[in-house]
Amino acid sequence: MSSYSPVFLGLLREPQFFGVDYHYAVLSLTVSVLAFLNLSSWGILLFFPLHVLGWLLCRVDPHIFPLMRCRARLGRIKNIRFWGVQSYEPS
Repeated sequence: MSSYSPVFLGLLREPQFFGVDYHYAVLSLTVSVLAFLNLSSWGILLFFPLHVLGWLLCRVDPHIFPLMRCRARLGRIKNIRFWGVQSYEPS
C-alpha cells in the first residue's frame, strides 16, 4: 500500500483561483466583464455558469486546461498510429 503526503499533491497541482485554473479564471472574468459592458447588468450573470463549468472540469482533472492548450497548439500528432494515443514525445 503506497502512502504519500498531501504536501506532494499540493506541489504537483496547477495553481488555481477559486477552484479553477488561473488562465481560465482570467478568461471567464474577461468574457463576463465584456458581456456586462455590452448587455448591461445581466452580463455579470454569465460569470457564474462559466465558473461552475470550469470548476467541474478542474475537479475531474486539475491539468485539463494546460492539456487543452497543448492540444490546440499542436493539433493532431503524427505518431498516433504507432502509439495508438496522442503522444507528444517520441519516448
